[in-house]
Amino acid sequence: MKRKLAVVALASGSLALSTMLRAVDRATDIFELPAFWVDALESGEFTGIGSLSYSTSLNSPDMAIRGALERLPGVLVQDSFGGFDSPRLSVRGSGIQSAPVSRGLSITLNGFPLNYADGSFHLPLLESRWIAAAKLTAGPAAGVPSMGGALSLWTSGGLFSEGNQLTTSYGSYDTGYIGGRMRWGEGSFYSAVEGGVAWTDGWRSQSAQRRESMLWSSRWKLGENREVVSQLFVSRPRYDVPGPLSKEDAMTDPRGNIMRVTVDQPRWETDYVQAGSRLQGRDGDGSWAIGVSGAWHDDHFRQLLPNGITQRDGFDAAMFAHWNRDWEGNLQHHSQVDLLMQTGSWSAIRHTNAAGEEGAKIGDNRLRPDSLTLALGHRVAVARGHSFEAGVSFYGMRRKMEERMDYAALGRESTALRLSETALAPRIAWNWQPAETIVLTVAFSRSYEPATFGDLLSTRFQPPPPIPVLQSVSLKNQRADAVDFLVTGVSGAVRWRTGLHLSRWDGEFLRLVDENGSARGTVNADRTLRYIWESSASAMLWEMNDITFSGWLNHQWSEVRFDDDPVYGKNRLGGIPPHAAAMGLNLEFGNGWQVSPGVYGQSGQAYADHANTLSSGGFAVYTLDVQYAHTAGWSVLIRGGNLLDRRYISSTAGIIDVATGPNQFIFLPGSGRRFSLMVDYQW
Repeated sequence: MKRKLAVVALASGSLALSTMLRAVDRATDIFELPAFWVDALESGEFTGIGSLSYSTSLNSPDMAIRGALERLPGVLVQDSFGGFDSPRLSVRGSGIQSAPVSRGLSITLNGFPLNYADGSFHLPLLESRWIAAAKLTAGPAAGVPSMGGALSLWTSGGLFSEGNQLTTSYGSYDTGYIGGRMRWGEGSFYSAVEGGVAWTDGWRSQSAQRRESMLWSSRWKLGENREVVSQLFVSRPRYDVPGPLSKEDAMTDPRGNIMRVTVDQPRWETDYVQAGSRLQGRDGDGSWAIGVSGAWHDDHFRQLLPNGITQRDGFDAAMFAHWNRDWEGNLQHHSQVDLLMQTGSWSAIRHTNAAGEEGAKIGDNRLRPDSLTLALGHRVAVARGHSFEAGVSFYGMRRKMEERMDYAALGRESTALRLSETALAPRIAWNWQPAETIVLTVAFSRSYEPATFGDLLSTRFQPPPPIPVLQSVSLKNQRADAVDFLVTGVSGAVRWRTGLHLSRWDGEFLRLVDENGSARGTVNADRTLRYIWESSASAMLWEMNDITFSGWLNHQWSEVRFDDDPVYGKNRLGGIPPHAAAMGLNLEFGNGWQVSPGVYGQSGQAYADHANTLSSGGFAVYTLDVQYAHTAGWSVLIRGGNLLDRRYISSTAGIIDVATGPNQFIFLPGSGRRFSLMVDYQW
């Protein structure tokens, strides 16, 4: 099976990239964007000048975010516990070192920033069933302070889909969902609200989950070229955290747990409310937007004994602006400016974990993050089929950590910390259209990403006796210099894309533990190197009468290594598999029936430690959707996951520096076979 998956993955490299994908390059006319993308790009979305962008339409009945993003090229999704808990989500290896993954991407929801002011994010807030479209601008081309780039998510309500919808589903392990969408208004005012409740007992012990969420969106037209878009987003995820297993246990008893989990009862609970509004419009050959948003969040994270129990609450505020214009003249010019400012004030209190209850108080901090990003870009068509892009991003960051405890009485140093750093990140690209259906892009770019408070503040054991204490660490921004080679085209019924990414990272954030398994916190690595080949394709394979047969495929080959590191030499970085792939087929009949088989997986050794002594192998997981849609507006979907009930290791609970042995508790098993039934009604 591993060999078959590797052959499929390598074959995909000679094909290329995704359904409905398009380089966001208006100097070419190969792909026509859907209407909502034109509207989004021109009014309120943080995009940046750059050709390294691609988009796709989505329709996921899954609780897990994988179902919403696996068709988006360039995104590596590794499941954690099989529900809506945070997966290992990464672009070009960004953020893969954090556990759970909470940095490496700048994420927006309907054009409003979803990252906290320190750059971190919490994916379980998102209801994946709402996500109707997504766009990824990979790497530094996005002009954002995140090494992976910008991920823009759009919901059905945010796109103001016509009509109303009611959805309910139920399946294995008492997994259910009840939700819907309503839209109203006419003339100059439109509004939509979508909401739902998702729950599951989980397929492992200590893995129950529940989330209530609601999203209200409105659009008020002030005239032909002006409108106000507003949003209120509320989410309350609560989920148990099953612990990691040894490699042997993950394959022989994947539904089990270690005793430490039974005692400590790890669990994450969040209350989140975000409100925002923006004014946007068009003037002649240009468009603009200016907006504000604010978010209140309250997190209670009960972790295993070494990390304790963290209670964090606070408020974030953001102001953003976008402007772009096409210029008349002998040459075609396009200019763009993007601005994002964020600030926050949080309280963070940490206790020891005393058998699932709050023990001794070991930390009390006031956290104040501030971030500023200003991205400038310009594109000019210099000759027939040739265009150049150039831009620069200015990043400003400040992290202030105040100590509110008598640290001397606790026998430790103060965690007070103040960091401030600025940086300029240039980028330049050349686009060439040698034929009507092919575009070649060569780009150079530099990018920076500051540390989050999750990197700056951690616990460690201090003997004697071994008790957990809080510590802070000063980190410099991680930096990447990247070169990209990209080819995008259409060959008959096939839309394809393939590209090679080469980059050198300086000061990459690594979260490590010591030889006893205790947390060492985050450190800046020396140089690391990335050689990544991303490819994907979508095609209409066959069409006759009322029957259509189509397919899509994504593949990533990743070689991510240390560059003569004094400790790790040329070892591979942990957590990133050499090959990751996903593909799907869709057979659609004119009478409303659809059959959609799919497979996703990875091949090669994915290391759990940077010493490359402990790893997990490849796997392939098969899925099947069978759907019937009636003309009266209702539809029924039967979904099967992991049809062959294969046992496999989906990811790791973080990355360690050196494994202490083959029985290291670090692996997360993939979920077993499951089925669900979804009934949907639209009117």
